[in-house]
Amino acid sequence: MGRLKVDGCPRCGQGVITLDKDEYGWYEYCLQCGYTHDLVSMAEPATRPDAKKQPGVGLSGGRQ
Repeated sequence: MGRLKVDGCPRCGQGVITLDKDEYGWYEYCLQCGYTHDLVSMAEPATRPDAKKQPGVGLSGGRQ
């Protein structure tokens, strides 16, 4: 289960909306009435393999 929005359902007005993802993409789902809304796009954090810390470089940026 993802994030929750309390009292945020556009259909019933009092349901809890959860944000989740399946094999088709991201969607919102109301736990109270079953309202479902597909989200067009959702930014996901990217992991960069080149962002690793270089050995021998301290916080000041100089060689140790």
